[in-house]
Amino acid sequence: MVETLVIDIPQTFPPVAEGIILLLMLGPTSPIGINLAYTFYALVIAKVFIAGPFVVSFVSRKFREIMKSGMNLTARSLGADPFQVFTTIYLPLSVNEIAAGAAMCWARAMGELGGSLIFAGVIVGQTETIPTFVATSSQTLLIPSLAASILVTTASALALFSFKRLMAKGE
Repeated sequence: MVETLVIDIPQTFPPVAEGIILLLMLGPTSPIGINLAYTFYALVIAKVFIAGPFVVSFVSRKFREIMKSGMNLTARSLGADPFQVFTTIYLPLSVNEIAAGAAMCWARAMGELGGSLIFAGVIVGQTETIPTFVATSSQTLLIPSLAASILVTTASALALFSFKRLMAKGE
C-alpha cells in the first residue's frame, strides 16, 4: 500500500494533476499555511515529486532482494546494529541501483513540464526551465526552441545510456 502511494501513483499520475495538487497543498491557499508557489523551491519540489519515485523504485527492489537473501538478518545476529547493516550491506550492494535510479530520475526531471508549469510558473531567471522555455517560445522562437529541445533530448539520452551501462555492469 505504501509502495503504491510513494512509487506507483506519482509515476502514473499526469504531471499537470500533480502540479495542481502541489499548488493546492503548498500554494496561496495552502491548508498548512506554506506558500511556495512560483518560486525556485516550487520548481525543485515539483521535479522531485514527479521524478523521484524512479530512484525509490529501483532502490526498494534491491532492498527487497537483499532482505530475501537474509544477509541483513545474518549481520544483525552477529551483532551489527541497524545503521551498520544499512551502511555495510544495503548501501554497498545497492550502488548500481541508486546510480541507475538517479540517472532515470534526472532524465525524467529534465523533460518535466506539467507540474513545474502549474506549481512554479515561468519566471525568467528563477523558475524557467528548458521545457517551459520550449513550451512558451516555440511559436515565436522556433530555432532556439528546437535547439533547446535537442539539448534536453541529448542530455536525457545520455542519462539513459549511462543507466543501461550501469545496469549491465551490475549483472
